[in-house]
Amino acid sequence: MSEAGMPLEDSSNLETNDEVEGILPAGKLGQQVTQEEFSWQSAVGGTRGLLETTLPGVGFIFVYVVAQNLNLALAVALGLVALFLVVRLIQKSPINSVLSGFFGILIGAIWAWKSGDGVHFYTFGLITNAVEALVVGGATLIGYDPVSWGLSYAGLDLPSGWKKVEKYQPLLKACRQASWLLAGMGAIRLAIELPLWWFDYVVALGTAKLILGLPFFALVIWLMWSIVTNSLKRLGLR
Repeated sequence: MSEAGMPLEDSSNLETNDEVEGILPAGKLGQQVTQEEFSWQSAVGGTRGLLETTLPGVGFIFVYVVAQNLNLALAVALGLVALFLVVRLIQKSPINSVLSGFFGILIGAIWAWKSGDGVHFYTFGLITNAVEALVVGGATLIGYDPVSWGLSYAGLDLPSGWKKVEKYQPLLKACRQASWLLAGMGAIRLAIELPLWWFDYVVALGTAKLILGLPFFALVIWLMWSIVTNSLKRLGLR
């Protein structure tokens, strides 16, 4: 999932949305796992997705630091997301992820504006990180990990009920490891960002969210892809 409800979609108009904050790594993994080589461009959403994901956050932090004006910083962030949405509407390209990003930023902007504290611009993102870690981790713990379920619909030559077949147990284990990485992404973000939020370090928090957003997301996708595809290759499915 990208951070704080930011949009994430690549320039080829692939439907990537989910999340929840734009996109779930498990869903993106389904696109990557059928490819022979990992695509970093696809993982970060292409140039367009990169700009749509990062610019609102960069704009908020830049204006907040330079102008020391919370309302102006919020207006810039919302304006950038609205601009991306209008451009997609004009071009008649998919708007699901941009729309989810708009509402995510809108919620953060309202909380920050009502409280008068810029740190609350990021509160919604912290909540989604906690939910991601708890839901994915809990589902994996009871045997319903999202990666193995997503793999069942990834266009691979897997038989119905493959998760109960002895031959595919190593693949199921790999899927669960990848799912724990997904849960861990939310947990790591929360562990780093929550103290910054608690002590009201707005600029440090915004910087951390940029680093732990798209770059960290792409790294997690690559690790998940590596674990699952290595298992697929050993089974002769790649």
